[in-house]
Amino acid sequence: MQADTAVRLEVYRFFVDEGRPPVPAELAQALDTDQASIEESLQRLADEHVLVLAPGTPYVWMANPLSAIPTPFQAEAGGKRFFGNCIWDALGVVAMLGGTGTVTAWCPDCHDPLAVVISDNRLASGEGVAHFAVPAIESPSGPPGSWPAAFWHSSSIRRTRTRRSESLPTASRRTTLCQKSASA
Repeated sequence: MQADTAVRLEVYRFFVDEGRPPVPAELAQALDTDQASIEESLQRLADEHVLVLAPGTPYVWMANPLSAIPTPFQAEAGGKRFFGNCIWDALGVVAMLGGTGTVTAWCPDCHDPLAVVISDNRLASGEGVAHFAVPAIESPSGPPGSWPAAFWHSSSIRRTRTRRSESLPTASRRTTLCQKSASA
């Protein structure tokens, strides 16, 4: 639907400009339409898995790669800071905003800070592996905020050897990637 495309584009434009997703009233004002139409459009977009709405509301929770809620995966690009839902999304934020920026996170085991600098769509500094332990087809149901902490793609960005975390359930086992955790 043409209206849904306009709503989707405005969600992204607003999110990037303001650093947060718009509420339906802001979308209605920007698109010169009524709020009920906007809420219906947002629901269709959510039903099609284009956006994720906060449970029971018309409020955008996630417009991939952007997250409306704080996560461990931060992306800085164009002088602005955004949250991604996983390391892949945080890297996607940098790509979406021109291909130059910094992604920061923490080791899921030892909590050491991790960082990767991207310049002109290429790795400029930082070494490591972003590990996606569970194929997307097996990801937990429900909104990302309800997923087990171990599922958050268990992403780390630091060079090291790897080891398997056997204490986690099979579906959420992850490979840890920082030297401190690997030697434990």
